[in-house]
Amino acid sequence: MSAIATPAAPLAIARRLGRIALTVALVAAATWLWLTALAVARALHADAPLGAALLMQPPWDPLVLALLAMFAGVMLVEWWEHGWAGHKLRRLLMEDHPTDRADIFYFAGDLTGLSSILMLLASCGLSGAIETVAGSGGTRLVAEWPIWIAVPVLFVLTDFTQYWGHRLVHTRLLWPLHAVHHAAEAMSALTTSRHHPLDSFAGVLWVAVPAGLAGFSPDALLVVSLLIAMQTILGHTTITMPRWFDRHFNGPRAHHIHHATDPACHDTNFAGLVIWDRMFGTRLMREDALSLPTGVAQPGLNTGNPLRDLATATRLLGDNLAGACGTLQGGRSRAAQHGATG
Repeated sequence: MSAIATPAAPLAIARRLGRIALTVALVAAATWLWLTALAVARALHADAPLGAALLMQPPWDPLVLALLAMFAGVMLVEWWEHGWAGHKLRRLLMEDHPTDRADIFYFAGDLTGLSSILMLLASCGLSGAIETVAGSGGTRLVAEWPIWIAVPVLFVLTDFTQYWGHRLVHTRLLWPLHAVHHAAEAMSALTTSRHHPLDSFAGVLWVAVPAGLAGFSPDALLVVSLLIAMQTILGHTTITMPRWFDRHFNGPRAHHIHHATDPACHDTNFAGLVIWDRMFGTRLMREDALSLPTGVAQPGLNTGNPLRDLATATRLLGDNLAGACGTLQGGRSRAAQHGATG
């Protein structure tokens, strides 16, 4: 585990604030460069005139206000419950933790849209195509449902697909992608944004594909996506939820268990709704949930340099895929030899 620095002097706090501002500015600049280059390419393709308007590309995600409101809301509740002494913002300012340095980068990526750009590039454009199909209403089988019916049905449906998708990225083959998220050793609401681009793409699949196949309306998909985001953000906090909530939803206690380093907690509490974990035998609750240490055993995934962490995770995924291909090829060779001698 990485060591946490002791509380620092005002000068060190100012340096950390400067580092945070610089990280956000660099992420926003990278997003602006991509959007501007894309706008110029489209203009050239359409033989349209190039003007200063092409440089006025806003480097932020359209849902930035909703995301900021969610994060601000849970942080205010944490402040009310734990006070400043136990608040994650205090740790962000007073301690130099590699988890926080990485989480700020990923959070800035979500706010600016850089995360979506990286996901688009990593998936070779598939994430954009899938989101377009899902947003178009797909087969439109249920497109005319009232939103008060469509939203709960779609929420339950996508939670079921997310449950199995979550289990899939916990397999040995795909674990390096998801391990980037689990590498956080000091969880906070910001950890919600911490994902490898291909892990984010997988998350889009589990929601957009069933929504598109069934033909739910874009409005229903938007509302469900915001509900999923809110529950996910909440799960990475230390807010104490009522017992009735924990009986039906996987909140902070259940998700801290999911992230815990204790082997007894591994591969548990995958869903948003408790029903799926109960049904498939992956439900676990502990009274000490919020005090459990979190992180992963693999080195190099929580260095404080997110680009280095992503490169390490991608290399580990490549090794796993190469090993799986070698095993498959070896099995086919043995089967062919057996057939030839049989």
